Amino acid sequence: KKEPQAPQSFMPTAETTEEATTSFTPQQTMIEVRGLKCSHSEKRCLKWLDSDTSPEANGGMGPLRCAEFEYPTKCLSKERKELHFWIDKFEYPNLEGSLPEVGATWYEAKAKCESQGKRLCKDYEWEFACEGPEVNPYAYGYKRDENICNIDKPWIDYTKYSKSRWNEIYQAVPSSSESQCKSWAGVIN
Repeated sequence: KKEPQAPQSFMPTAETTEEATTSFTPQQTMIEVRGLKCSHSEKRCLKWLDSDTSPEANGGMGPLRCAEFEYPTKCLSKERKELHFWIDKFEYPNLEGSLPEVGATWYEAKAKCESQGKRLCKDYEWEFACEGPEVNPYAYGYKRDENICNIDKPWIDYTKYSKSRWNEIYQAVPSSSESQCKSWAGVIN
């Protein structure tokens, strides 16, 4: 197998062995991710943050925010899938100190990636870059902490605003290497 190499540009993407075409650059803005992924797991919540924990809560989705998960996560897969790919260190535009871009459609994001010789990552690659081989419920572990990652902000219904205003009302924080919201692989935010 040919080893994957990091592309030279900045996008929220992953490069796989078959699709890597350019060589790694010293910017260190991409992370090499390698490991065995559990494709089916059981994450058991020990304590919910939601006051309504019934199956009818949140429009029939049940409770959504878990304060603490049971350790360890149980892998229910008979075999784990070996993964090896590159993914951006930060959210797009993958530049330290920048806010993540919002409002792009899947097609727009795909076109941006392709214009830079990249592709959008697969959902299982993104999940693995966050959860890792241990299938952490949160990038940083098993207990939810709104001070580590930018979570638990009040919901904003973006459909009530024009797309041109989304950046104004988006509650993002700038990408930072100093962030504690870092996965086992080093992916941030």
